[in-house]
Amino acid sequence: SWGGGAQTEEDLERVLAVLDRLEAPVEHLVGNHCLSLPRAELEERLGLEAPWRALDARGLRVLLLDSCWLSPLGREPGDPIRAEAEAWLAAWRGRLAHALPWNGGFGSEQLDWLTEQASSAEGPLLVASHHPVHPGSARAAFLAWDHQEALRAVRAAGGSSAPRPLAWVSGHDHRGGVWRGGSDSF
Repeated sequence: SWGGGAQTEEDLERVLAVLDRLEAPVEHLVGNHCLSLPRAELEERLGLEAPWRALDARGLRVLLLDSCWLSPLGREPGDPIRAEAEAWLAAWRGRLAHALPWNGGFGSEQLDWLTEQASSAEGPLLVASHHPVHPGSARAAFLAWDHQEALRAVRAAGGSSAPRPLAWVSGHDHRGGVWRGGSDSF
Protein backbone atom coordinates (compact mmCIF):
# COMPACT_ATOMS: atom_id res chain seq x y z
CA SER A 1 0.00 0.00 0.00
CA TRP A 2 1.27 3.48 -0.82
CA GLY A 3 -0.65 5.46 1.77
CA GLY A 4 0.89 4.15 4.97
CA GLY A 5 -0.84 3.56 8.26
CA ALA A 6 -2.57 0.40 9.44
CA GLN A 7 -3.18 -0.95 5.92
CA THR A 8 0.53 -0.75 5.09
CA GLU A 9 1.45 -2.57 8.30
CA GLU A 10 -1.19 -5.23 7.58
CA ASP A 11 0.12 -5.66 4.02
CA LEU A 12 3.69 -6.01 5.30
CA GLU A 13 2.65 -8.64 7.85
CA ARG A 14 0.79 -10.60 5.17
CA VAL A 15 3.81 -10.61 2.82
CA LEU A 16 6.29 -11.48 5.58
CA ALA A 17 4.10 -14.39 6.69
CA VAL A 18 4.36 -15.88 3.19
CA LEU A 19 8.11 -15.26 2.98
CA ASP A 20 8.63 -16.84 6.43
CA ARG A 21 7.22 -20.11 5.07
CA LEU A 22 9.83 -20.35 2.32
CA GLU A 23 12.60 -22.88 2.77
CA ALA A 24 15.08 -20.71 0.85
CA PRO A 25 16.91 -17.77 2.39
CA VAL A 26 15.23 -14.40 1.81
CA GLU A 27 17.01 -11.06 1.42
CA HIS A 28 15.13 -7.78 1.30
CA LEU A 29 15.66 -4.67 -0.81
CA VAL A 30 13.94 -1.42 0.08
CA GLY A 31 11.63 0.03 -2.57
CA ASN A 32 9.54 3.17 -2.75
CA HIS A 33 6.26 1.47 -1.78
CA CYS A 34 7.97 -0.06 1.27
CA LEU A 35 8.64 3.45 2.54
CA SER A 36 4.99 4.07 3.29
CA LEU A 37 6.33 3.05 6.69
CA PRO A 38 9.03 5.05 8.43
CA ARG A 39 12.44 3.77 7.28
CA ALA A 40 13.66 2.86 10.77
CA GLU A 41 10.52 0.81 11.46
CA LEU A 42 10.75 -0.93 8.08
CA GLU A 43 14.45 -1.79 8.50
CA GLU A 44 13.79 -3.21 11.96
CA ARG A 45 10.80 -5.26 10.81
CA LEU A 46 12.76 -6.66 7.84
CA GLY A 47 15.80 -7.40 9.99
CA LEU A 48 18.04 -5.21 7.86
CA GLU A 49 21.27 -4.68 9.74
CA ALA A 50 22.67 -2.65 6.85
CA PRO A 51 20.80 -0.86 4.05
CA TRP A 52 23.30 -2.17 1.47
CA ARG A 53 25.36 -5.31 1.79
CA ALA A 54 27.39 -8.00 0.06
CA LEU A 55 26.72 -11.74 0.16
CA ASP A 56 28.59 -14.71 -1.21
CA ALA A 57 26.44 -17.47 -2.63
CA ARG A 58 27.79 -20.49 -4.52
CA GLY A 59 30.82 -18.66 -5.86
CA LEU A 60 28.83 -15.57 -6.80
CA ARG A 61 29.35 -12.19 -5.15
CA VAL A 62 25.93 -10.55 -4.67
CA LEU A 63 25.65 -6.83 -3.95
CA LEU A 64 22.29 -5.74 -2.57
CA LEU A 65 21.81 -1.99 -2.88
CA ASP A 66 19.35 0.52 -1.50
CA SER A 67 18.27 2.76 -4.37
CA CYS A 68 15.86 4.55 -2.01
CA TRP A 69 18.60 5.57 0.41
CA LEU A 70 18.67 9.08 -1.02
CA SER A 71 14.94 9.81 -0.86
CA PRO A 72 12.52 11.81 1.25
CA LEU A 73 10.28 8.73 1.44
CA GLY A 74 10.15 7.12 4.87
CA ARG A 75 12.37 9.80 6.43
CA GLU A 76 11.30 12.18 9.16
CA PRO A 77 11.37 15.96 8.68
CA GLY A 78 14.76 17.24 9.79
CA ASP A 79 16.61 14.13 8.59
CA PRO A 80 19.68 15.40 6.67
CA ILE A 81 19.28 12.70 3.99
CA ARG A 82 15.68 13.81 3.46
CA ALA A 83 16.89 17.40 3.09
CA GLU A 84 19.54 16.32 0.56
CA ALA A 85 16.92 14.36 -1.41
CA GLU A 86 14.45 17.26 -1.39
CA ALA A 87 17.20 19.62 -2.60
CA TRP A 88 18.11 17.18 -5.41
CA LEU A 89 14.47 16.97 -6.49
CA ALA A 90 14.06 20.75 -6.39
CA ALA A 91 17.14 21.20 -8.56
CA TRP A 92 16.28 18.55 -11.18
CA ARG A 93 12.48 18.23 -11.27
CA GLY A 94 11.26 19.10 -14.75
CA ARG A 95 14.81 18.85 -16.14
CA LEU A 96 15.36 15.08 -15.87
CA ALA A 97 12.69 12.47 -16.66
CA HIS A 98 13.62 10.45 -13.56
CA ALA A 99 13.60 13.41 -11.13
CA LEU A 100 10.34 12.23 -9.59
CA PRO A 101 9.43 11.75 -5.93
CA TRP A 102 8.75 8.01 -6.23
CA ASN A 103 12.30 7.40 -7.41
CA GLY A 104 15.40 7.65 -5.27
CA GLY A 105 19.12 7.36 -5.37
CA PHE A 106 22.07 5.51 -3.87
CA GLY A 107 23.98 8.51 -2.51
CA SER A 108 27.72 9.07 -2.49
CA GLU A 109 28.58 6.83 0.48
CA GLN A 110 26.85 3.81 -1.07
CA LEU A 111 28.33 4.52 -4.51
CA ASP A 112 31.83 4.60 -2.99
CA TRP A 113 31.07 1.24 -1.34
CA LEU A 114 29.79 -0.14 -4.66
CA THR A 115 32.98 0.93 -6.44
CA GLU A 116 35.12 -0.76 -3.80
CA GLN A 117 33.04 -3.95 -3.79
CA ALA A 118 32.94 -4.22 -7.59
CA SER A 119 36.68 -3.58 -7.84
CA SER A 120 37.61 -6.16 -5.23
CA ALA A 121 35.27 -8.94 -6.37
CA GLU A 122 37.22 -12.05 -7.31
CA GLY A 123 34.48 -14.01 -9.02
CA PRO A 124 31.20 -13.47 -10.85
CA LEU A 125 29.23 -10.46 -9.64
CA LEU A 126 25.47 -9.91 -9.41
CA VAL A 127 24.03 -6.54 -8.38
CA ALA A 128 20.44 -5.92 -7.28
CA SER A 129 18.52 -2.74 -6.48
CA HIS A 130 14.90 -1.67 -6.56
CA HIS A 131 15.43 1.05 -9.20
CA PRO A 132 16.93 0.22 -12.60
CA VAL A 133 20.21 1.85 -13.60
CA HIS A 134 20.62 1.16 -17.30
CA PRO A 135 18.59 3.42 -19.63
CA GLY A 136 18.00 0.46 -21.95
CA SER A 137 16.38 -1.62 -19.21
CA ALA A 138 13.48 0.62 -18.16
CA ARG A 139 11.55 3.71 -19.08
CA ALA A 140 13.50 6.89 -18.28
CA ALA A 141 11.00 7.98 -15.63
CA PHE A 142 11.83 4.92 -13.49
CA LEU A 143 15.64 5.07 -13.30
CA ALA A 144 17.49 5.70 -10.04
CA TRP A 145 18.34 9.37 -9.62
CA ASP A 146 22.10 8.67 -9.72
CA HIS A 147 21.94 5.75 -12.15
CA GLN A 148 24.80 7.12 -14.25
CA GLU A 149 27.10 7.21 -11.22
CA ALA A 150 26.12 3.62 -10.34
CA LEU A 151 26.94 2.48 -13.85
CA ARG A 152 30.30 4.29 -13.66
CA ALA A 153 31.04 2.49 -10.40
CA VAL A 154 30.63 -0.97 -11.91
CA ARG A 155 32.26 0.01 -15.19
CA ALA A 156 35.34 1.20 -13.30
CA ALA A 157 35.71 -2.33 -11.95
CA GLY A 158 35.86 -3.62 -15.50
CA GLY A 159 39.11 -1.77 -16.04
CA SER A 160 40.84 -3.83 -13.37
CA SER A 161 41.15 -7.58 -13.04
CA ALA A 162 37.82 -7.67 -11.21
CA PRO A 163 34.78 -9.01 -13.10
CA ARG A 164 32.02 -6.79 -14.36
CA PRO A 165 28.51 -7.75 -13.25
CA LEU A 166 26.92 -10.76 -14.85
CA ALA A 167 23.64 -8.94 -14.29
CA TRP A 168 22.04 -6.02 -12.52
CA VAL A 169 18.56 -7.06 -11.37
CA SER A 170 15.95 -4.46 -10.51
CA GLY A 171 12.24 -3.81 -10.45
CA HIS A 172 10.30 -0.56 -10.01
CA ASP A 173 9.17 -0.16 -13.64
CA HIS A 174 6.03 -2.30 -13.35
CA ARG A 175 5.94 -2.80 -17.09
CA GLY A 176 9.28 -4.59 -16.88
CA GLY A 177 12.22 -4.47 -19.20
CA VAL A 178 15.56 -5.99 -20.01
CA TRP A 179 18.81 -4.82 -21.50
CA ARG A 180 21.05 -7.58 -22.75
CA GLY A 181 24.28 -5.73 -23.39
CA GLY A 182 26.11 -4.80 -26.47
CA SER A 183 28.72 -2.21 -27.27
CA ASP A 184 27.96 -0.24 -24.10
CA SER A 185 27.76 -3.24 -21.74
CA PHE A 186 28.65 -3.01 -18.09
